[in-house]
Amino acid sequence: MAARNRFLLHCAALTLADEGVLIAASTGGGKTTTALALEADGFEVLGDDMAALDMSEEVPRMWGFDRPVRLCPDTASLFPHLRGLADLPLKDGKVEIPSTARHARTEHSVPLRLLLMLESAATLPVSWTTPLPPLDMVEHLVPHALFINGIGQCQERFWALTRAAERGCAYQIPARLPVAEIPRLVRNLLDSVRNAS
Repeated sequence: MAARNRFLLHCAALTLADEGVLIAASTGGGKTTTALALEADGFEVLGDDMAALDMSEEVPRMWGFDRPVRLCPDTASLFPHLRGLADLPLKDGKVEIPSTARHARTEHSVPLRLLLMLESAATLPVSWTTPLPPLDMVEHLVPHALFINGIGQCQERFWALTRAAERGCAYQIPARLPVAEIPRLVRNLLDSVRNAS
């Protein structure tokens, strides 16, 4: 993964009709919940916590990693497609749901179309969504770029993230959206991206 123009991000990665969506948030910030809400609506979860970004082509490509989804039993019970799985044994207070139980696939890469930053500020109205200029999105993504080794690699990642933010449309959305509203919002944002290109 250390190849030039390829690196890991602490983000959820999803696809709908081969259009990639990256979701960034801090640990416990709603990446998995958002990913599972989208999965229940027909999105494919490529990874809920780690994604790879390949900047070697004109359009950035992304993919996820096959690993169990870990979430609190109360959160698992919010999703009809996970009912029954919420009763699996707990590990450190969380349910581990294997990707095979969710029919997740991670073996292919998709073009990046949409970057989402989950904002957890309690003062934001739930309906609040705002486009992010590329440099603002980069500011949010840099802490999520894993395994930076030295100033040269830091600069390389900064410029790669800037290119990704310029090529994919970036938005900041509230992390505390009701689960049922997440798919509609993300589908609307993808439609806006399609219509703008």
